Amino acid sequence: MSRYHTMLRIRRSYKLEGRPITEDRKLKRAFYRSLSIAVDGRPRKAVVSVGQCILIEGDDEDNPFVAQLLKLFTDDTGKKKKAVVKWFVRVSEIPSNKIGLLGRDPHPQEIFYYQDSSCDNEVDAETILGAVQVTQIPAEAQFPDGASKDTLFVKLLWDTKAFRILDTELFQSPQSPRSPPPAQRAPRLRSLPTPDPSVMKRAMTGIATRGSMSTGKINSTEAESAHSASKLSAAKVLNVKRRSRVSSNPTIRKKLDLCSPSKKLTRDDVLGEILDDDQEMEEDLATKMGWFPTSSAEEEHEDSPALSAATPRSKRKSAQCVSSRIKKQLNMLSNQDELQSDGEDAGDDGCFVPTKLDLESSSDEEEEEMKGDSEDELVVKRSRRSTCPKTPRSTEKRRASARTPRKTPSKKAAPSTPRTPLHATPSIPARSLPARKPGNVLEEARLRLHVSSVPESLPCREQEFQDIYNFVESKVMDGTGGCMYISGVPGTGKTATVHEVIRSLQQAAEQDEIPHFNFIEINGMKMTDPHQAYVQILQKLTNQKATADHAAALLEKRFSMPAPKKETTVLLVDELDLLWTRKQNVMYNLFDWPTRRHARLVVLTIANTMDLPERIMINRVASRLGLTRMSFQPYTFKQLQQIITSRLNKVKAFEEDALQLVSRKVAALSGDARRCLDICRRATEICEYSSQRSSTGLVGMSHVMEALDEMFSSSYIAAIRCTSLQEQLFLRAVIAEFRRLGLEEATFQQVFVQHQALCRMEGLQPVSVSEGLAVCQRLGACRLLLLEPSRLDLLLRVRLNVSQDDVLYALKAD
Repeated sequence: MSRYHTMLRIRRSYKLEGRPITEDRKLKRAFYRSLSIAVDGRPRKAVVSVGQCILIEGDDEDNPFVAQLLKLFTDDTGKKKKAVVKWFVRVSEIPSNKIGLLGRDPHPQEIFYYQDSSCDNEVDAETILGAVQVTQIPAEAQFPDGASKDTLFVKLLWDTKAFRILDTELFQSPQSPRSPPPAQRAPRLRSLPTPDPSVMKRAMTGIATRGSMSTGKINSTEAESAHSASKLSAAKVLNVKRRSRVSSNPTIRKKLDLCSPSKKLTRDDVLGEILDDDQEMEEDLATKMGWFPTSSAEEEHEDSPALSAATPRSKRKSAQCVSSRIKKQLNMLSNQDELQSDGEDAGDDGCFVPTKLDLESSSDEEEEEMKGDSEDELVVKRSRRSTCPKTPRSTEKRRASARTPRKTPSKKAAPSTPRTPLHATPSIPARSLPARKPGNVLEEARLRLHVSSVPESLPCREQEFQDIYNFVESKVMDGTGGCMYISGVPGTGKTATVHEVIRSLQQAAEQDEIPHFNFIEINGMKMTDPHQAYVQILQKLTNQKATADHAAALLEKRFSMPAPKKETTVLLVDELDLLWTRKQNVMYNLFDWPTRRHARLVVLTIANTMDLPERIMINRVASRLGLTRMSFQPYTFKQLQQIITSRLNKVKAFEEDALQLVSRKVAALSGDARRCLDICRRATEICEYSSQRSSTGLVGMSHVMEALDEMFSSSYIAAIRCTSLQEQLFLRAVIAEFRRLGLEEATFQQVFVQHQALCRMEGLQPVSVSEGLAVCQRLGACRLLLLEPSRLDLLLRVRLNVSQDDVLYALKAD
């Protein structure tokens, strides 16, 4: 197939042709029939119309997405152009393990109709590349030889599970006529209520009476009461009004003729005329609304399930209701003719015999008819209910009917929606369009500088990487266990280095260079209780759920008993300081299990404090940890500059002075590489959306300074700068106590001791305990500190709600 270029290489302009064919006022959308595509360098425009098969931009330039265009519209703003499509899939888009279900080799120009309800069918109209010819061929036919390479063929349907034969009704080729949009359809014809037989009979009797009055002789039977005369006059008015509408609807004329006294019809004639009328009406409606009328042979067998789909359901029901009603009325007439010896007039032979309930409902219909055409729909509903004869039922049957359905459900009914399985796994639907690629250098740099982006290498940590690699590799090769304690301030690459070591070891295990091992990672920050570490380790090892105590017993048994073919387990424990408990049994077990003979467990622990074992661990826990320790020093400005340069990977987006300014600022404060990456990303955003760009188009000094001000001038920093002197001293005391303990939490008594010491160093009068509690409460009300609720004493637990770097930056600026 010819090569289709995407929008990144060729500039295209899109324009909706003509006026809107219809509008949706609720959704504020305007629908169009065609779209023109103008390509720079080409004199002619490509026009894509609704119903054609189109090509849509994708990742593969040689094989763009194929779809059939169903709708073209603009959104509520009128600026964005949208399209609704039916998707096709190529062989390359089907999973490789599913292609074998086809049972043959796919044709290079073959595509498949895609049937998946979870796939989004609304796309941006500006991703359309042009039209393409798609031809449907029967499943048993051979692919034509010598066909154009731009022609695609479709035979089968793919529903993400199996290939099935494509029904011709699902896919209509662009040459076949399509139904117009809903707004173009002809308005529905409002059906008039069926004329009541008693009213028509009286109207005809009144006409004959007037003819006899011309001789000047009035018969005694023609004298009626005033009430009867008023009813007769109302019926005449109704009759005249209905006859005035007969000329616009031939169906009404024939229905009125059924009750006329000059025409006597048999049962077969009545049924034939009614069914012919319904057939003509359906054909007219089908022609106006875009349906395909069925032949007369199909109409005669319309009750068959195979042909019922060609006729609208409402018309089929109405035809069946009319035919059943006529049969019942004719049966009643035949029974009355046999019972009555006197007989009836010729004009009454073809009329219906209404019941008392019908007469009451017909009078109601006459009153409603006089109110105007606005209530015609209500009259139609009442007339349909009233004309059907009703057999009186007993009270017991009525009560039973409320519980028992009137009709037994058919065995051929459509299958119901399958029930959701008990353990349903949620899944993210497949993306209909590929992720947007960066359009310029700044966008590319912003993606590469994201913290979650995995770099190709970890610069400035080569020695630490090699030490951790050698330690874990030796334990896996020997089949023994051990512990290593890794410390360092936040943002120095501790976790990233360990993950890189594990990835390298897993690649070596896949190549059979070292034995296979299991890797498990837990984080103390993600646990509500330190004892949940047992539950997570057991679940990741054996996919078994248990309580904390039961999980600890199972792990104790697993790491103590020998087992054949046991693989080494590498356990990474991040944020170790948050697993501290009063008895320290969690830490003790984690460090004691690797010393067992048959454990084959390697534990790597990470914390932010270098001397954490000496500060918070008791002797028996610190002895189990051992002396294998590693410290990650904060990054210098040269190392930070090298990290950013390696992330950009020859993408020229920063000026040299701007890059050096960011590195020096962050290195002087904390040496956090994550903070440095965040500042650089924010600088690229400011440069991209700034109206005052530099002459080179790169991120300059002004953009970096603005990003630094935003990063270190948040609302928390502004609040810290606005606090009183005693409150600032209290914040400094909190940080000093955290560093002394190696934890992120302390009691008010411990912080108050540090606060008094700072007051003496600054030459200030130390505050009392009540004044210190008041200072602590004010900081908690500002949400700078997190205080223990429902407690106000010396054992009140205190935590920082902001990072320590922000507090130090705000206090250092003062």
